[in-house]
Amino acid sequence: MDKASVLDDAIKYVKKLREKLNMLEQQTPKDTVQSVVYVNKSPLSSEDGKTASTANSSKASVDDRLGLLTPEIEARIVGRNVLVRIHCQKKKGLLVKCLSEIEKLQLTVVNASILSFSETALDLTLSAQMEEGCGLTITDIVKNLEALFKNMA
Repeated sequence: MDKASVLDDAIKYVKKLREKLNMLEQQTPKDTVQSVVYVNKSPLSSEDGKTASTANSSKASVDDRLGLLTPEIEARIVGRNVLVRIHCQKKKGLLVKCLSEIEKLQLTVVNASILSFSETALDLTLSAQMEEGCGLTITDIVKNLEALFKNMA
């Protein structure tokens, strides 16, 4: 075989692979990512109506600025996989109640990561899978968790 025929065969092979790739890309359904974040924060103010600074804030004021009195809840869905991240105030029994609420929503917890990064703050990251026939939306998940935190207050 001469160089020209080898090069010609290689070009034909690359074109054939490109056609296969295009065909496979068209057949594969695109996963859509849905996400929602619930944050309910009010601006922190001092007695004189001005925003409080870190230097003269009490511990409760620091917690307010960190958003710990009202949790920050973020949820994402990709296919049947669900990722939930919650930044909140540390409370006794919180993790058990969150996991229980997630399971009530027909979600199976695959992984849970809990990070305590101060005396009063928690960051929960939960990975779960929707059970067959589960028609939850991300808004449903966030609203149920939001209600859980309101009941705990």
